[in-house]
Amino acid sequence: MVQSIDGLVMKKDSIERTVASIVSDVLGIEKSTISPETLLVEDLGCDSVHAVEILFALQDELGIRIPQAAMAKVSTVDDIIRYLVKKTGKKITP
Repeated sequence: MVQSIDGLVMKKDSIERTVASIVSDVLGIEKSTISPETLLVEDLGCDSVHAVEILFALQDELGIRIPQAAMAKVSTVDDIIRYLVKKTGKKITP
């Protein structure tokens, strides 16, 4: 389990690794093919069912609630990361 996002400061690379790991597990692809710029639908074939699975996995892993509508607004892995930062209001360090 990774450091909870409820911590005062999280390293951005830690969040990126967590999101990439979850996306990789849900979609059954190699983590090495995922970068912050990766498009979820166009590059990875993510559909609405996958998006819900990613959402639930993020909630379980990070201990926060994420509305399903939030996942409908993301296009890239970086969009997910930026949403998590905004949602928690926590400082993210490079």
